[in-house]
Amino acid sequence: MINLNRLNDMNYIKAKQTALIIARRTATPTEQHAINLELSIIYQAKYKILEKENEQK
Repeated sequence: MINLNRLNDMNYIKAKQTALIIARRTATPTEQHAINLELSIIYQAKYKILEKENEQK
């Protein structure tokens, strides 16, 4: 489960992304679908942070 309050923390995002990718390897198809949804949220948050950092430079 994703902690929505921590989606602005890049360290949390990287750790969660890694954990989800590892978990997806042994998950059932239904679990993989849920993991893919969570990864989608993680990726969107990651790119928003990177976009903000790029604008500040």
